[in-house]
Amino acid sequence: MARSSWGSKRQRSKGVWELRYTVNGKQQSKTFKGTAKQADAELARLRVLHEDAKAPCDASTTIGTFFWGDFIPECEQRVEVGSMARSTLSGYIRAYTASIEEPFADTPLGSLAYRDVQDLLLGMTRGKAQHAKSLLSIVMQRATDKGAIENNVMRRRFIMPTMTSGRERTKDVYSTKELEQIFEECRGEIWEGAFILGAFGGGQRAEVMGVKPHEADFAEDGAGDVWAVVPVNRGVHLLDGEVVVEEHAKNNAREDVMVIPPPYSLRLRQLVRAALKRGDEWLMDDGFGEPTDPEAMTRAYGSWLARSNHRYVPFGNLRNAYSTMLHAKGVPGDMVSKLMRHASPITDQRFYNRPGPEERIEVLGRVFGEGYGKDVP
Repeated sequence: MARSSWGSKRQRSKGVWELRYTVNGKQQSKTFKGTAKQADAELARLRVLHEDAKAPCDASTTIGTFFWGDFIPECEQRVEVGSMARSTLSGYIRAYTASIEEPFADTPLGSLAYRDVQDLLLGMTRGKAQHAKSLLSIVMQRATDKGAIENNVMRRRFIMPTMTSGRERTKDVYSTKELEQIFEECRGEIWEGAFILGAFGGGQRAEVMGVKPHEADFAEDGAGDVWAVVPVNRGVHLLDGEVVVEEHAKNNAREDVMVIPPPYSLRLRQLVRAALKRGDEWLMDDGFGEPTDPEAMTRAYGSWLARSNHRYVPFGNLRNAYSTMLHAKGVPGDMVSKLMRHASPITDQRFYNRPGPEERIEVLGRVFGEGYGKDVP
């Protein structure tokens, strides 16, 4: 049985641990599923809840005590009321245990030094450093809001590393032409419906995996064209190896609808009708009445691209391609933001719109008109 400074853990089977600890002189135990490191983190959290959290929060409170005793319980409350996605909470915990806990868990909130944070970030890959800095900034800002500290060191500027892990997601996006070609060629693939919703509706992976066929609506406009209107009201995630359905969107702004234009809406209607005829509960059904594993879907998507003549662009970047396509076609920026379901137009411009030469030519073509680029003999 492995012991820590507070409590102990014992492995009962692969990935299953018995945590034992004392509360007010009484022995307590809890079964926990996860890795040994995650079990240690859970013990640390329990200690904060039952021991350290009794003390008032001030500048002398350690980052670990504040994280487990104040920050995480507040996040859990937000998850309960639907203002935060459970995947966001899980991401906070993963980032903390992976990057922040070891160097700073015992550091008082008021003693976090700029140089220590900077040294930590420069020793990481770029992606890992971005996650660590973002989380530490959120945690320290919350400590500032609660009056525990006045001087928040995370408000200062940091030099970020340039080293990558080789696994960092590319920023490439498909052009409209490439999206249309893949749309024509991917018929019958298990990820086809998800692709349509992502590439032509701006759906994020968790959102498109959570679509149920009976919720999709199809309506004709004045010209007789059929459009699809698909609500976003849940997400499907893979958390700790388990497919989890969250019955709410990522945030209030994202809980809206995806609007898919023709001709993509017509194919989506065929897929919806086929799913309803089979009695499927989900558009991306696994055949047993449950949603398909999101990772399995994206693996199938990647395998198909590897066998095709198309370059590989991550499924998550389809949302970027959708934004870029809308801008190139002249959709006003504020409407693009609404279609992307962003709380602020700034989000779209900073992170999603990625025009390449083709999109820039399409935009400038409307400004300079036709005929100016013809070669003169």
